[in-house]
Amino acid sequence: MNTNFYELYFNGVCKEIRQEGTDVQTLAKRWVNDAVSDFMLRWPWRFAMKEGQHIANTSEHFISLPCQMGQILSIREKESNRDLSLLSAVEFHRDIPDPTYTGTPYIAVELGLSSVIKQPLFTIYAKSTDATADDIVTIVGDVDGLETSATITLSGTTPVPCTTYFNRIYKVSVSTAPATLYSVAITDITPTTFATIDAGDTVGTITAQPARPVTIQGSSTADTSSVGLVRISGYDGDGIYIEESLTMNGATAVNSTNYFNSIEQNAKSAVTTGVFTVSSASPSRTLAKIAPTELEAQFIRIGLYPIPSEPINLFIRYKAIPRKMVLDSDTFWPIPAEYKHIVLEKALSNAWDFMKLPDRGSLCRQNYEQYVDIAKQDDSRRMITERSLGGSSGFNRSQARGFSYPKNVSESTT
Repeated sequence: MNTNFYELYFNGVCKEIRQEGTDVQTLAKRWVNDAVSDFMLRWPWRFAMKEGQHIANTSEHFISLPCQMGQILSIREKESNRDLSLLSAVEFHRDIPDPTYTGTPYIAVELGLSSVIKQPLFTIYAKSTDATADDIVTIVGDVDGLETSATITLSGTTPVPCTTYFNRIYKVSVSTAPATLYSVAITDITPTTFATIDAGDTVGTITAQPARPVTIQGSSTADTSSVGLVRISGYDGDGIYIEESLTMNGATAVNSTNYFNSIEQNAKSAVTTGVFTVSSASPSRTLAKIAPTELEAQFIRIGLYPIPSEPINLFIRYKAIPRKMVLDSDTFWPIPAEYKHIVLEKALSNAWDFMKLPDRGSLCRQNYEQYVDIAKQDDSRRMITERSLGGSSGFNRSQARGFSYPKNVSESTT
């Protein structure tokens, strides 16, 4: 049974209503994607239950999981062979306001969706206007979600880099107050001064955050300016929201003219041949990757507590969410191909309404509801069969807590 996107929207909808124009095809694509979304929301379908794996590295507080893991049901830590407790961010920060403890994680924290795997990190420098200064400067800031403290030993007017990279800084101080005629500046590689410790003070005033350009690079020479743009959105060092569209240039890297402190969204204007990587420098870091058929990068962010003191293997059980179909060859996985007729009935109900034939639309809606009920019964029988065979006898639906990210597939990309 053919279940690709073309068979659904063109042969299944457009030909059925005998309207094959470009505008109707565009509408038919939306109706089909909406039908898939509605069908998935009708029942906790057994066929959508999947398992995946992820390795969390030492000191990695946040992990980013593929957005296809739309609803996480459980996360098992292999080394201790136990399920992590799933908490919302509100619950976690209420009970553990200063999460710096390291060890083997037993809590997984829901942190929502993100357009990046990681945010940019920056090299922080300190220098004095006094050529003889050799005091200790302390930097306190954010390192991938953790408040971290590091020091820099001044070397007169020569900028000295901190060996710890920061996303943002919260506080700067010096061990000895600068003399009346001297001050200490905290800069990035640009160098842009974003904090100053004035003469006679030991604590500095933060006026901005470090920021750097970002880079996009495709993996295929076919993705040039004729294909489209990549838009980067985020905040600069002054906390101002900025956007910049970078022209695709094949496999050649393109740098933004704007300086970013943090990234909120990475999106393409079109389907591409290759993968697009968004990265930052000083230090070099991959921020996100956008797959060829995806129009934006999107990840599920999870916090781990305690922070891993060594690499750990995580086994993740989740409910898969169908991706928005864009190309003619796309499918509505993980929905079984045998349910193609159900998706079509829902899409056709909208199509007949569009054709101003409400009776036909109403009939398709009735058929859709009946087919969904039959599919639920079939799914329930499958579950009972698996339990009788011992496949899932330990599953307790009442205890299944998960992170849910319901998403209309017609709105999953912009």
